[in-house]
Amino acid sequence: QTCALPIYRFELSFFNIFENSARQLLDDFSPDRYADTVGGERVHLLVVGFGQLGECVLLQAAKIGHYANGKELCVTVIDREAKKKEAMFRLRYPQLDQACEARFLQMDTKSPAFHEGSFLREAEGICPLTAIYVCLDDESHVLSCALTLRPKLARSNTPIVVRMREDAGFAALLRNRKAKQANEKPLHAFGMIHLTCRREMVLNDVQDR
Repeated sequence: QTCALPIYRFELSFFNIFENSARQLLDDFSPDRYADTVGGERVHLLVVGFGQLGECVLLQAAKIGHYANGKELCVTVIDREAKKKEAMFRLRYPQLDQACEARFLQMDTKSPAFHEGSFLREAEGICPLTAIYVCLDDESHVLSCALTLRPKLARSNTPIVVRMREDAGFAALLRNRKAKQANEKPLHAFGMIHLTCRREMVLNDVQDR
């Protein structure tokens, strides 16, 4: 005797956690929120770390970087292998310069040059920094970089957003921490897995809608 086995229907879809994270990051901490684009201010982003997330942040910023003032988006990237990674990135996206002005600085974030911070003055010589996204892998080093950069920024309202794996630990500490001084730069944590692997994000296409 034979029995009919039930046929289960399923839908298979793929998602890239780094791409989703970049989209969510630039939605939660949008440059429009920190720059007076209507008043003519040019948006200038600093991306520290050009791994998978850093690449996706630059790509997503270039895609959405069409602001009310019509001025070109500027992005400064810092990575210890910036030249090699820039060459590969431009090969994959040869029309990058038509969407934004991207500058790549080869620098180790553990080097004295990074801690001295002269590159910040050079970057802000082009135009003031709108926001900083620290996209390194090591969470303790991410926080160290943010704390190194924060006192060296020219503008007190320039936000620094740091990548965290979960919305716990350092991320919870930063979220619940109140600034001790009125002129302290905003420091935010972005929990990648917590925010981008939710059911509504993966299955319900919230970002696409």
